[in-house]
Amino acid sequence: MASRRSAAVALAVGLGLFSTPSCATSAERTYYVDPAGSDDSDGLSAGSAWRTLDRVNAALLTPGDTVLLRGGARFEGPLLLDGKDAGNAERPVTIGSYGDGRAIVSSQRNWGIYAHNTAGVDIRDLVVTGGPDARRTVGGISFYHDTAGQGPLDGVTISRVEVSGFKNGVEVGGALAGFRDVVITDSTLHDNVEAGLSVYGPEFADNAPSYANENIRITSVEAYHNSGDETNETRNTGNGIMLGSVRGGHIDKSTAYDNGWLCSAPEGPAGIWAYDSTGIVIENSVAHDNLTGGTVDGDGFDLDQNVSDSVLQHNHAYDNDGAGFLLYATRAGTSNTNNAVHDNRSENSPRRPGWYGGITVAGHVTGAQVHGNTVTGPGAAITVDPAAAANDNAIQPPQN
Repeated sequence: MASRRSAAVALAVGLGLFSTPSCATSAERTYYVDPAGSDDSDGLSAGSAWRTLDRVNAALLTPGDTVLLRGGARFEGPLLLDGKDAGNAERPVTIGSYGDGRAIVSSQRNWGIYAHNTAGVDIRDLVVTGGPDARRTVGGISFYHDTAGQGPLDGVTISRVEVSGFKNGVEVGGALAGFRDVVITDSTLHDNVEAGLSVYGPEFADNAPSYANENIRITSVEAYHNSGDETNETRNTGNGIMLGSVRGGHIDKSTAYDNGWLCSAPEGPAGIWAYDSTGIVIENSVAHDNLTGGTVDGDGFDLDQNVSDSVLQHNHAYDNDGAGFLLYATRAGTSNTNNAVHDNRSENSPRRPGWYGGITVAGHVTGAQVHGNTVTGPGAAITVDPAAAANDNAIQPPQN
């Protein structure tokens, strides 16, 4: 798989980006938005609601403010935040719904919600939908950081959202540093192109590793039917959940399935995986029916190149095109070290003929611990690449 993800998101796609903000206030305010409202109103009650997201974009949202969209109503996106908005993890700006059901943010050509160089934001209880142009260019909910000289920005929470029809459903990362203390939970990310969920950073430097993002927590996220990009002939697309450039990450009770069938690049996608990261724990999760349009990958779970001190445990992989569980690093200058795969189940993975086993360790892999797993079906084996074995891996057979 690829050791790099595109770290940049196009900063404008036919937009006038951010309008002049209204006057700042230190008071925490709740703004209401309703298609039956008026942008000439003050927005401070359901009876005096604003009408459009353009009016929200023109406001300065200070720490502690809340924006509520009427449940069940549809709003034309994008909703935009920049470095003047939010910024306090202890007093986040909250964006959600009120009334019956979840509001719908529909953005056919641009992001659904885009936060540029800011954090301290809590997004909840929304449906975000894209269209044909958005599927090729932008994320549904996107947090992007490119301010030079800053470390990670603190505090992003995304919960109870459904995102579909974008390049990535949810994407969090940066060109230099990214984000810290990110929680994504109880959400459904489907029918996107490159990934349901992508956390990413700049290209990894093997001789001086650094990580753009820290403390990423993903719980009860379902990523499915993310197709892959048949026009991308260089790198993997069609992933479920992927962590890149992360120091300290936890994926728990999450599911990835039916992803990746249009990826025909020389490297393929996986259901749930990490690359260029350290201290990752993926547990209590399920990956099944993940596919590839090419001849490689389509794996259930993967700790890929430049991943260290990480664990796959108590997971279930079944009916994937590739390995149920993969440890992999083959490109020059990459490594995979001190990772563990234990107490997992792999069934009927791989489904396609090839060199994969139910659990596969291949390439520049050192210090691997593989034990206590159950492997059944046609791929009922651990496949160990000779190069990996030559690098003194500690490999134990599964305990059936």
